[in-house]
Amino acid sequence: MYDWLIKDLKVNTSTIRQILKTHQHLIRLISNSSQYKQIELLDLDRLIDESPDRTAWRLHDHCSAILRLYALYEQFVESLIKEWLQFLPENIPNYLELDEKIRNTHRDGVGQLLLNIQKNRFEHLSIETVVKGLFCGVSNQGKYELLPDAFLLQDRNLRKEILETVFSNVGISNAWSWVVKHKDVKLFFEEEIGKQNTAEAELNQFITYRNEAAHGKSIDRFLSYKELLQLTDFVDALCQALFELLICQAILVKVNVGHYKRIGKITEYFKKPQAAIAQVCSKDSSVDLFVGQNDLVVMNQESSSCYWVEITSLRINDLPKDRVNIQSEMIEVGMQFNKPVKQGLFLYAKSSDLSI
Repeated sequence: MYDWLIKDLKVNTSTIRQILKTHQHLIRLISNSSQYKQIELLDLDRLIDESPDRTAWRLHDHCSAILRLYALYEQFVESLIKEWLQFLPENIPNYLELDEKIRNTHRDGVGQLLLNIQKNRFEHLSIETVVKGLFCGVSNQGKYELLPDAFLLQDRNLRKEILETVFSNVGISNAWSWVVKHKDVKLFFEEEIGKQNTAEAELNQFITYRNEAAHGKSIDRFLSYKELLQLTDFVDALCQALFELLICQAILVKVNVGHYKRIGKITEYFKKPQAAIAQVCSKDSSVDLFVGQNDLVVMNQESSSCYWVEITSLRINDLPKDRVNIQSEMIEVGMQFNKPVKQGLFLYAKSSDLSI
């Protein structure tokens, strides 16, 4: 569920890093061409003759990298929202059980679409398409749909306030609070820029760079390759945080409708063997844990953590097990996963055979 979104994003940001590093090496190579001209395998003369002015080259890389990064960020947020709006009707079939904020945004958005249906932006929509989902929902006649266009009408840059509004409109509150507590965002500021900025300030600066590059304003200072690579890392961290936020909300919905259940908590974690000890039980019905199981979720809303893990090892009383049946009595299980976890994360497992 949603994994393709974060994988696609990271493929694209990795491409940006590769291009920036390649251009950085090329500029260094050309600038020091005298020591290479005797090497027959490198046809540097032509490369030197056709290369642009160094300042113009770096300015181009500055603008193209920032514009591409912002486009990836914006597309990623929109894709998350679209996936969420598709997920909701599949898991909350009664429209009137949706969060009131979602229903209000849907109604208002449909109204705005009907008023502006003739604009080029909405030429792919018909009046029937716009009203059908809302009509089915409020009348309880047929399966309702949440048309993404009705929720993505804003055209302002995705700064903190706008980002929070976009998520709030689909029933996900406190999105920014989640972002700033996420481990990847915190690690970015601790390791890459030494806590010299905040996530909000970094995002605002990123958007300022984007607007300058997009609108042809004079750019007095362009970012170094190191700074562009850091900005790429920031976008990665921000999108990873938003991705996990959506997973968290989806699991909470699944818990509410009985498809997932919380079965325990990681009480100890040992980094070197990447091994955890968990206290687990399943009160209403038994749950099987088994080696190779990849639909287990670890989550803690307070620390903004939520992701799938695969079980690679199970132990009871220090004896290896392929499968453990979890029942109403609390037991202690030794576990290893394909990803690092940490103490305090809660474990969620499927309580039915429905897929997520």
